[in-house]
Amino acid sequence: TDEQYMKSESGQESMANSVYLAFKEYKREYDKKSHVFTNPQQRKTTAVNPPDTGITSGGVSEYRIQFLTASRKLANNSPQLKGLNPVDFYIDGTTYKYTYGRSSDLSEAIKTLKTVQGKFKDAFIIEFRDGERVK
Repeated sequence: TDEQYMKSESGQESMANSVYLAFKEYKREYDKKSHVFTNPQQRKTTAVNPPDTGITSGGVSEYRIQFLTASRKLANNSPQLKGLNPVDFYIDGTTYKYTYGRSSDLSEAIKTLKTVQGKFKDAFIIEFRDGERVK
């Protein structure tokens, strides 16, 4: 019977393998819809709002907190931004990547990161140099 098969070690392994394969396929489809690119041509980064502070001139690093990605441009007062203001974005392929804060001081960026992680737990620090994202 099905119950006996599920109680057996081979039945449990088969079920675990099926769940794993189903999740793997789901993740592959999800990533495809979320604009996760593997083609290097699509990963070209273009700064949309180049810094006007002059911090990045001369090859000096500027740190920002990336907290959100979207497939379209969001309004400044969008609820998805959870009240963060002002925010910037840059375009990576066809994805809008939203950032908060700008600093040439990494320790200051780390403090800002902790604040942003209160609203966006997956936020992280990124580096820009001469208006371009450093990867």
